[in-house]
Amino acid sequence: KPKAVLISGEWSRRWSKPLALYLILASVAGIVLKPILGSAFSADDTFDSFLPMNLRYSGGSFWQFVSDVVTGWRTNEGRFFPVAVIVGGLSHLLFPERTEYKIVQWLLAVAVVVLVAGFVSMFVRNIWAGVSAGLLLLSASQMRVQYDPFLQFSLQQPTVSLFLMVALMVYLKAIRKSDTWLLFASLCLFLLATLTYETSLLFWPMFP
Repeated sequence: KPKAVLISGEWSRRWSKPLALYLILASVAGIVLKPILGSAFSADDTFDSFLPMNLRYSGGSFWQFVSDVVTGWRTNEGRFFPVAVIVGGLSHLLFPERTEYKIVQWLLAVAVVVLVAGFVSMFVRNIWAGVSAGLLLLSASQMRVQYDPFLQFSLQQPTVSLFLMVALMVYLKAIRKSDTWLLFASLCLFLLATLTYETSLLFWPMFP
């Protein structure tokens, strides 16, 4: 048989089952997290959603807004999370309407569930363990709690989770292959997560 056919067949045998399971998990997550789509702005999203109008009214620039908030946090609270400010601001500038913002929020939450499943599967080398972890995370979702980390904070916590899961998966690949460049990439992703919010520091022991 042609080499391309053999490679295609091998890829299909290796990945068809995991992809099918991840697709099913994503579908279940989408259904369970569907109330996000009909929810109102709450917590930080309530006043963050006014950013496009405030900038238009004041004539200020987005990057001046980022600079002011980052400086205020650093000066008054001793905190430095510039990525959080950028992500939070862009989330409302790019998706100013509630409906489109909630769709993005929902998609990110589903992506986090799938990536958690992917990391656990990769870590223990068992696809069923990963799917179980994703379902466990779903069962812990607090869709109607005002400050639920996966749903609010202007996409901040989902972004932290995405950076962390990808960083951990790349790191795991790096140490298994002894690949310096992958290791560097994983540390850069972890740095991005840390510059987004301090919750990422809970995961630093996983990067020995």
